[in-house]
Amino acid sequence: MKAIISILLLFPLLTFMDASKDLPQKYSKKIHRTVKKVFSEKGIVFDVIEIEDSLRLTADFQIFELKKQSKTIGYITLNRTNACRVGGCSRPTTNAKSTAYEKFYYLCIFDSSLGILKVKVLEYESEYGYEITARGWLKQFEKANLKQFKYGENIDALSGATVSAQSIINDINQQVSLVNLMKQSKFI
Repeated sequence: MKAIISILLLFPLLTFMDASKDLPQKYSKKIHRTVKKVFSEKGIVFDVIEIEDSLRLTADFQIFELKKQSKTIGYITLNRTNACRVGGCSRPTTNAKSTAYEKFYYLCIFDSSLGILKVKVLEYESEYGYEITARGWLKQFEKANLKQFKYGENIDALSGATVSAQSIINDINQQVSLVNLMKQSKFI
């Protein structure tokens, strides 16, 4: 209960802004195409939801409200998370905290009731773990109505992509928790 109250006190620090300029330029076309395909509509407006740094999942995390004619039709989150370690996943390491990871960008599209409609990897440059970019594997998240995704249980394990798969699953779980908390507190 204390955690919810403290987060509710932080929500006034969140604001909505016009987001057309806030989408990462490198992925803007890909993001717009994906949103258009998911909602089968034109004229969708992206409004960025500015989040206080203490609530950000990572420095790269962004969340947008998707609107059509001033009506909220969904939300989109963008984030960058870990792939394999630099030099390969099987590279021995002596200190896990100092290990440098390659990163990849992905997005989650939520409907207005916060069901996941789409997960898409926007960029994956690592030599290892690219199996997570497969549409068939990513479809497991869509319309799953789960509060928690678990690698090897309700999300299939992937040979050769353990680090990347576990990373995106953990990250999506954090995003689902955050957007649900924002909804429960009537912020979104």
